[in-house]
Amino acid sequence: MSSIYVLPRRLAGRDWTRSFAQAIEARMLASMAAKLQRVPLEQAMARSRAAFTRLGARSAAHRDLVANLAVLHPGESSAQLQLRARRTWGWLGATFAEVVHVRDISVSLDQRVELVVSPEVDAFLRAPGRAGVFATAHVGPWLLSNLIAARYGFPLTATVPSSANARIDRMLRQMLRALPVAQVTNEEGYEPLSAQLDKGHKVSLAVDGWNDEGHAVKMFGERMRLDPTAAMLAARHDCPMLPIHTQRLPEGRYRVVAERILWPDTTLGSVTERARTLTEAFAVDFEQWIDEAPGQWLCLTPRWAEETVWGALTRAMELTQQTASDHTVRLQDVTVAQGLVAGARPAAR
Repeated sequence: MSSIYVLPRRLAGRDWTRSFAQAIEARMLASMAAKLQRVPLEQAMARSRAAFTRLGARSAAHRDLVANLAVLHPGESSAQLQLRARRTWGWLGATFAEVVHVRDISVSLDQRVELVVSPEVDAFLRAPGRAGVFATAHVGPWLLSNLIAARYGFPLTATVPSSANARIDRMLRQMLRALPVAQVTNEEGYEPLSAQLDKGHKVSLAVDGWNDEGHAVKMFGERMRLDPTAAMLAARHDCPMLPIHTQRLPEGRYRVVAERILWPDTTLGSVTERARTLTEAFAVDFEQWIDEAPGQWLCLTPRWAEETVWGALTRAMELTQQTASDHTVRLQDVTVAQGLVAGARPAAR
């Protein structure tokens, strides 16, 4: 993860310049948060989307975002992928506005948030002392899925977003304290979540982060690794994994959806095999969530193997060059595509 987001990355080369740049970026984000807090949620989301759309292309993560989108949309040119990327940055801005207003959303839960749960899930959540693992992904306002704990009144421990900028990290954690969860960082890892399951409590975490030791599943026709932590927790504690996600509705409202329970297959010989099967089952839900909300998957870090990305970007460049020959695309789009392909070229083995 980059330690500098929109200022020139060369500032990360020395400790003092990196610290100075991080302080500026943290102050910029804090100033934006203060302004967004003073306006209603819907207006804050619109303003934040506009700001992030402008700034996103300057981020160190922009290249990875475009690369991921090239795999998701193999028939699109570089110009089309750049447009999609800007829209995704806009949705990240909407997410930031929701974090800023998370306390307002929490206190108006009955008016703003509706639940869609199956009878099976409802019965499980109402039963006392039942350990379970909520598995979500960075699609839409995923953090608001944790509000299900407030509706049902059970203790929940959840991983929360982290930043390589310690100042931004502290600010995000402070705002997210309005959620009805005990916070755990990704760096703290497996053990704090496992301890909560031992108590018969529930935990929540996102599954779609890149992990070299993760489970390779088929997503949109390609193999992608998903973080195995949620599935390993469920398999080792012999408790269910519940896919859960949140949809944005008009007028600043939300729908939290949890309709399936995935149980570890105890007939399989090892915990690793049981966990892999759970991850494969979760991938079906995950792909459906992305299909339902195009552009709202915040895939800002590498998700596929470098060979897959390189092939996808090469196709996008070829399409860009083809359309440029028809005088429908600016020369700049060809240059951008060539740069992305060069940056994604697999290292020689």
